[in-house]
Amino acid sequence: MARELLNTPGKRLRAVRVSVGFSQRELAEKLGVTQSYLSRIERGGNPINSVVVPLAQILDVSTD
Repeated sequence: MARELLNTPGKRLRAVRVSVGFSQRELAEKLGVTQSYLSRIERGGNPINSVVVPLAQILDVSTD
């Protein structure tokens, strides 16, 4: 069941962000995007390619 809960990139992003201890606002500032944009990604929106690698680096995760 836990796998089903993290079956989308946005849900996985939120889980990692929370486990690292960042608020949406904090992560958005580090990434150089707005909090509303980060929220949109977590709700299922597609991130633009230019934020994927920096996001993974900030959270210390793979882009896979």
